[in-house]
Parts: sequence; structure tokens; C-alpha cells
Amino acid sequence: MWRSGHFRLSEMLGATHLQRVNHFSKSGVITNKGKLLRAHRKARSVFGKTYDFVPTSFLLPTEYTKFVKCYSEQAMNDEKKIWICKPDNSACGRKIFLIRDLSDLKYDQQVVVQSYIERPLTIGGYKVDLRLYVLVKSFRPLQCYLYKDGLARFGTQKYTKDVDLNNLYAHLTNTSINKFSTTCKTNKDVIGAGCKWDFVQLREWAVKTTGIDWDYLWSRIRHTIIMSLLLAVPVVRQEPQCFEMFGFDIIVDDKLKPWLLEVNCSPALNMDEPTDRRVKPKLLADTMLVLKHQEISPSKLKEASLKDRVQRNSMEKQSSKRMRKVSQVSKVNTSKRYTNGSGIGSRRLSKQTSTKTKETTENQSKMLKHMDFSMSDIGNYEKLYPFNDQTIKMANAVTGVTDSMEMQEKIKDIVDHMKSFEKQLISQQRQEMKMKIKKNSNKSSNQMKSMTRAQEDQVAAAAKMLQ
Repeated sequence: MWRSGHFRLSEMLGATHLQRVNHFSKSGVITNKGKLLRAHRKARSVFGKTYDFVPTSFLLPTEYTKFVKCYSEQAMNDEKKIWICKPDNSACGRKIFLIRDLSDLKYDQQVVVQSYIERPLTIGGYKVDLRLYVLVKSFRPLQCYLYKDGLARFGTQKYTKDVDLNNLYAHLTNTSINKFSTTCKTNKDVIGAGCKWDFVQLREWAVKTTGIDWDYLWSRIRHTIIMSLLLAVPVVRQEPQCFEMFGFDIIVDDKLKPWLLEVNCSPALNMDEPTDRRVKPKLLADTMLVLKHQEISPSKLKEASLKDRVQRNSMEKQSSKRMRKVSQVSKVNTSKRYTNGSGIGSRRLSKQTSTKTKETTENQSKMLKHMDFSMSDIGNYEKLYPFNDQTIKMANAVTGVTDSMEMQEKIKDIVDHMKSFEKQLISQQRQEMKMKIKKNSNKSSNQMKSMTRAQEDQVAAAAKMLQ
């Protein structure tokens, strides 16, 4: 069963073991902008700068006073930054507007006001962001895949910091907006006609034209998506029939840092341009391949429904007995944990960091950014998480956990491991940049030197974020 809107819980529970439902219950924790903001802010306070990939944001009207304070502090420093305002539960660029003056802030519903990325990566002078497709088969254990192709979406008028804030064709990259631009179908500098590239075109431009290290950028994007999905693990209700394909919107700044803008629960699958026809039909075919879904005849569906109903009634009778036993064991374990020094009523994680797991010698000896996560039976998808034996164990450890404190501890183990993985990635990249600079120091080409130094600045900025 596939629909753009969410299913009722009764519909999810009523699906047979032969059917698939394309949404999880409570996945709105990351697809609703307001809920994503709250979840991310909580994770940022607990886990630190590893969650520093969402621009400064406020939920209005609830946090209007906090926003005004932040705005006033910037105004005192003669910084009139741009803020972008978006309804917390909308899509396709509807009702989005930009402000520089507080007097321009007007809204009639709950909105998220977010610090604007004023120095984004541009191609031919046009602003660009990335639509990435992520397939989640399960949240407990977390089992997800990242599609290796996607869409680079462009504004259709050239972007500068001084361009009029009302010119949405320069500031926004939403296809639903830019397809109405008079310049959409004209041949534009570098990007050509239309307002989309696939990742094959983007990678070719990045590597051949600018010398951007695509593998390094891709690894950092993977990290951002994994960290975002972890926000949903403690909340989402796990049902075996459910899966979900999310559309992650990520913008990259001029220092090659990925910023998460939003997560879409029903990414658009309509085909407005030839680029869509190259990406989306194959995306859907590979999604069915990963799910191993087969056509079902009406007779088989009816037979499966009757069989599942009998099993469900039997399981409900046994469930009440198991719940009583689990409740008794949980009380004993909780009392032991508090007796061993955990503060009663405390919702904070222990400051003691969990024992850091080391990667295998094989993984340490190779560049992490060059690791291949593809498999023969998942098409053009690649494994996102888990991606090796260690992460499989950590993902499985979350399965069946019901205690909130224990869940936080398991999530913390995963976050610490991913943070270590990211630090190692950046360290390797810095070493590689130093070797390139040393190699090029004997060359007379100033252009080559400046290019490698710019790349080193990008890595240094990433390393500073994780300190």
C-alpha cells in the first residue's frame, strides 16, 4: 500500500505479512519541521557538536521571545542576517518567505524561522541543493539504504547575497516554484536548460571542473543522514509491514559542509524534466528490489488475512502474560541500576563515555571515504546503516528495548561510534591534503597551490566542528 499521506494505525496493523505499507507510525518526528527542530535541539544538548548540521532555528510563536533576543544580539553587532520562514508542516515551497528586518515577520500559523545559509555552494552562479533518497526498512534495528543517484536542484536566477529577498527564483531551489520561472527552460550558464541535474552530472562537474573531493563530501552527507535517522529510533513504532522512503534536502555551503534543511515523508515522484526520468523510475524499481516485494493475487491476500487474524488473536492472549513478566523484570532492573549510582528521576545520560569500539585493521588501513557500501541485490542503493559487523551489533542492541534510559544509552553508543568514524575520516582527509600540498610545493603553478589550500581550509572547518 502506497500513499502520500499517512495511514491510520488500524490500517498498518491490519496489513498482512504479504503486504507493505510505505509509512511508519510517528515518523513525523523527523518529517515535521517543528518536531525535527525539537528532537535535533535535544540531541545537540546531549551529544554535542556532532549534531551541528542544522542552521539556528526557532519555532514560532512558541519561541518568539528567544528569536527576538537572538535577532537583537545580531543587530547590536551590525549583523542583519537573512532568516527564512517556513510553515512547520508544509512542502513544495508553499508560504516560504525571507526576512532581514523583524518588522517583515508576519505569519498566521506555526512556522519555523531558520538562519539562512548566505554562502552556499553555487554552480554557474546559481544556488543548488541536494535531494537524497533514503529507504528505511526498519527502525529497530535501524536498517536503511541511501540511493546513490539523486537530484541537484537549482534556482533559475543567479544568486548573490544582495539579490532581492522577494526573488524566490534566486533564493529557493524548489522545483515546484522554479518551474514557473521564465528562465527555467532557457539555456543557462553551466547548468543548461531546466532546473535539475542528476548526481552523475553533479559529480562530473565537482571532480573535473572544481576539484571538489566528491567521495569526502558524500561521506559527510552519509554521516548527516545517519545522525538524523537516529532521532527517530526511540520514537517510531516498529511494525514489520512498514517501510518508508524519505527525501532528505541538504544544502552544501562554500566550505563543503552539509546542512540539513528538512526531511520529506513523501518525496515527489512526478517527472517534470528528463532528469526525473533518468532517476525516479529506476529508484522505484530498486526500492521494490530491496523490499523483495512480489505481486499478490486477491485469493492469496484473502488467505493471508485470515491466517494473520488467527495468529494475532493467539498472540494477544500470550502478550498479556509476557507483559506482566516483563514489568516485574523491568522493576527489578531499574532498582538495581539506581542502587548502582544512577540518580533517581535523572533524565540525563551519564557523563562517562561508553567504551569506544575500534574499527578493524582492514578498515583502518584504507581511506574511509573510499569504502564501498553497495551490494548486488539492492540495485543502485548502498548500505547506509548498519554498514559493517560492528554497526550491525550496535543496531541489533536497540531491538526490543523498552526502557527509555536504556534506549538513550544504546543510542549514545551508536552516536559515539559514528562520531569516532567521522573524526577518523576528517583526519585521513587532512593527511591527504597535506601530502598534496607537499607534492605541489615544488611546482610553480600558483593556481594548483591555492586550490589545495582551499581544500585544506574546508577540512579544517569540518575538524573544528567536531572539536
